[in-house]
Amino acid sequence: MISKEFLLIECANLRAVLNETLGYNYGIEGTEAFYAELTIRIDFIESQLNSIAATDAINLQPYTTQLVQISTLISRIERSRLGEYSWPFVEEFKKIAKDIWSQNEQLGTSVKIFEGDGDKQERQIKTLKEDSAPMMFVLSEGGLASYSILIEQKKASSSRLQILTIQFPRTLKHFVLLHPILGHELGHALYAMSKFRTELNNILDTLCQSSSKFNSPQATANWIFDDRAPNDFKVNLVKQSKKNNLTKDNFSQMTKWTSWKEEILCDLIGLLIFGPSFLAALNTLLHSLDTSGYLIKPKHPMTASRINLMLSASKILKYDNIKLTDPVFESNARHFWDHLESCRKTDPWFDLFTEPNIKIALDSLKALIGNSSLAFYPAHSTGIIEPLVKQLSKLIPPVGYKVNSTSDSPSFHVDFRHILYAGWLASEHLLPDDDDEEIPKKIDFNILNRLCQHGIMQQIAVDLR
Repeated sequence: MISKEFLLIECANLRAVLNETLGYNYGIEGTEAFYAELTIRIDFIESQLNSIAATDAINLQPYTTQLVQISTLISRIERSRLGEYSWPFVEEFKKIAKDIWSQNEQLGTSVKIFEGDGDKQERQIKTLKEDSAPMMFVLSEGGLASYSILIEQKKASSSRLQILTIQFPRTLKHFVLLHPILGHELGHALYAMSKFRTELNNILDTLCQSSSKFNSPQATANWIFDDRAPNDFKVNLVKQSKKNNLTKDNFSQMTKWTSWKEEILCDLIGLLIFGPSFLAALNTLLHSLDTSGYLIKPKHPMTASRINLMLSASKILKYDNIKLTDPVFESNARHFWDHLESCRKTDPWFDLFTEPNIKIALDSLKALIGNSSLAFYPAHSTGIIEPLVKQLSKLIPPVGYKVNSTSDSPSFHVDFRHILYAGWLASEHLLPDDDDEEIPKKIDFNILNRLCQHGIMQQIAVDLR
């Protein structure tokens, strides 16, 4: 069997598999848009294959890759089902991503495809440029580090939409208080777009050039292997160097410094999008994966410096500036922020950037993505956060609702990111003494996440009124 013939058979196979996917329940929107998009891609590839001679191996080759990519996408979507993730969080997250993407939505070029049997009927479609709002599907994977947004690297030229696959850790699918880490992953997705990449690189380069520790791979190697580094870090570095054969001379070969830079950028983007809950989620996950905070990873800067940066940025953004009227809830808020601050490495050796330069980077990011009405964490206030914390303290899902005899509309909008922040503050709350318990307990973290997830779901219903 010749290659062209087999590739045409694979087109038919993909159509059959695509039809099968319609039997599954993929998100609120269903599968119609996904089906239409991939059908157009398959139609286009098939029409191109039919126009290429069977002996033209060079021009046939690209379509092998494109068919494999479509097959991979379909298999991912087959694993994307409502029961596998927190759909209320995902629906709110999609709104943010689509709003950022669609700032300058544009039509692309016309593409001819052929459809039908016998005499093929020519049909014109309009493709969309990469800044059009993407289609997003969700699946779960094993491991605490599996949060990611998978981006299509190359698509058929007939593609109208970018398809993103959002990935959650299987065991954390309902832990919405940790899901703000996806703000970081959204940063990677934005960085992959030519629409944002140039400006993001300019912002990142300006920040990095301001630091003697991070303005070049050699400068970073000098910093990591600095004799003035704290002793506990140096002890840890000696162990890592022996295990991984890492030295100052081979640092550039053993690590990908440009990825380190991108991680810094994406942390800042995630913090701007999700606010305090991003900081709490990042701190929890990074210190779970790197308990010392000192690991030197090929593509990630050390946890200690990342957390110090996020704490400094949060201070600049005044995220910790909240005063709750109830002394119990105010104590919860202080415990929350005090705990985060206790995770800061106080030795300035760990600080990569000065606060003025961090502020410049934050302001530049705001200006770049500022056309989006949903992009950034909305300012919180006592009047917004405290009622949500109070509901959670009573094990009630937090939602915008107030009993008011003088109003016909006791329900009101609350941003889901405020629900998440309230959830983190409530994580410090001690439940009333139980007769069977000698020591007051905090709200079980699993239950707290479920309450916040239900709160987000109920708020979606409230906002539909």
